[in-house]
Amino acid sequence: MRPVTFTILGCKGMPYRLGQRLIARRYPLLAAALILTAVTLRVALLRAGWPGTDSDDSTMGLMAKHILTRGERPIFFYGQAYMGTIEAYLGALMFAVFGVSVFALKCGLVILYAAFLGIMYVLLSRLFNRAWALVGLALLSLGADDMLYHQLEAYGGYLETLCFGSLMIVVAVWLARTDGDLKHARRRLWAFGAWGLAAGLGIWSDPLIMPFVILSALLLVLTCWRTVRSRLALVALLGLLLGVSPWVVYAATSPSLDAARSFLQRAPDPQPSQSSPQQPGTRVTVTTPPQPSPGEIAINRVLGTVLIAIPNNTGATTLCPLAVDEAWPPQHWTTPRIQGCMLFRGVWGGAFLLLLALALALELRTFWALWRKPPAMWSPDMRLRAARSGGRLVALAAPGCTILLFALSSASSYTPWQYSRYLISLLIALPVLVATLWRHAPPLSLKRWRWRRSARLAVAAVTAFLLIVLALGAVGAFRSVDAERLATRQQHDLIQRLLLQGDTRVYSDYWTCLRMIFESNEQIICGVLTPQLTHAPSRYPPYDALMGAAPHPAYVFPLHTPQARGFPALAARNGWRIESSAVDGQYIIFHVLPT
Repeated sequence: MRPVTFTILGCKGMPYRLGQRLIARRYPLLAAALILTAVTLRVALLRAGWPGTDSDDSTMGLMAKHILTRGERPIFFYGQAYMGTIEAYLGALMFAVFGVSVFALKCGLVILYAAFLGIMYVLLSRLFNRAWALVGLALLSLGADDMLYHQLEAYGGYLETLCFGSLMIVVAVWLARTDGDLKHARRRLWAFGAWGLAAGLGIWSDPLIMPFVILSALLLVLTCWRTVRSRLALVALLGLLLGVSPWVVYAATSPSLDAARSFLQRAPDPQPSQSSPQQPGTRVTVTTPPQPSPGEIAINRVLGTVLIAIPNNTGATTLCPLAVDEAWPPQHWTTPRIQGCMLFRGVWGGAFLLLLALALALELRTFWALWRKPPAMWSPDMRLRAARSGGRLVALAAPGCTILLFALSSASSYTPWQYSRYLISLLIALPVLVATLWRHAPPLSLKRWRWRRSARLAVAAVTAFLLIVLALGAVGAFRSVDAERLATRQQHDLIQRLLLQGDTRVYSDYWTCLRMIFESNEQIICGVLTPQLTHAPSRYPPYDALMGAAPHPAYVFPLHTPQARGFPALAARNGWRIESSAVDGQYIIFHVLPT
């Protein structure tokens, strides 16, 4: 019997051939669908108004606006000597297309995250297979509210760490796999340059990427030593220098002798002046809180890392949401609800660390067994297995090093929730972790049911659980839209009130100041006051010059802040007559009346 064929526009069997092509390309098509889903989810949140903006996010918006409208070319985040400006230039491009807005600024972040997902699909396909690459994309396309928040705030450097960190692993694995293959000689030249360029751009964007740079370079040394010693290492070095060239320009043109060391330390926070902006001679007494003991600091660093930062970056906030002031410091764990939630977070964070250590140990054993034989004697199959194993080690160990560095920093002790975004590289480790555990787990056997045989079932259950948790987390982010819209409306009402009153020069706290400048399209210029009501230099010095020339600035503070509570006392000490008005029950505006 002859097969049935279809004739459409004179092409016999076209639907069949089209179906065959779709089946053959099902993995890339499914990957594209997952990436599109991730983009759609994030754009939908942005259109709904979540998350809003704050002063750090608005600073990036101001940089993008100045690039587009003033022709400025910032090298680093305003007010800092580190953290590059890729997000600002991408934001300027979005502003040129959509106009200046918070939504347009954050669309640039969605593009960066989509690029990261594309790189991760390639990476997971090379380290495991395309099926696990799809599972990894499913995990990364979703996210709990805190994870999505980190991806949609233009703080600079964090999404770049994901993109360039994963890209370096992809290139390093390919170089390790093709070492000694003459067919790829020309492509390997370009690949070494690409690795160096990714490393340089990543270092310029944020020093947090250094574990990825060091460990991926170590992988190349261990698997391609003869090649690394050749001129190809020079190509990688030239690529790295090209990537960090903005910093080289900064160091060469800055009048400060400390500019060359700006990558070795974070720029110090501006020290507040001890004088009021209106009365240079007025002194303000600053009360220094008692300092914790070294033992308390060490305990807080462990607690901040395991109970706050790791759970925030892996989805625990979905199942046990807490307000920031409830979660930290530990003295606030006073109710059964908070205590139960922190216990759950401790189990979650501790389990993640144990699984990460287990995966690293298993993979290290695999790589060591291969590397004991000189790489020059590897067969093509051994080289492929060594490249994959080494790539898995880098993808797990680099985020692990970031966890260790975070735990050793003061941020983990004092403000672990705010700075938990430093562990954003756990997004690279998470899909690699579950796939590595699956690979090393004994195959499931229903005929001989033993605890060792159920290991893959356990990994599958954990992966499914994570997918459900992250999906619920994405739904939870939409539930936060109303609260975010209310806060945004209150900010808008404040700006409109100030403009109607002609108050275009104001002093406020940091987290109100730069946001107000950006959202008013720089119609309002603001100077920063510390909680002690002393002046702190602005991230953008021209704003300070404008404030210095303002004859009668207003003072605007959120209610229940130290500035709002302390300003009447400061006015009384200086003999100022003041009047105040409230906005939406959230802000208070002080005017100093003429004497």
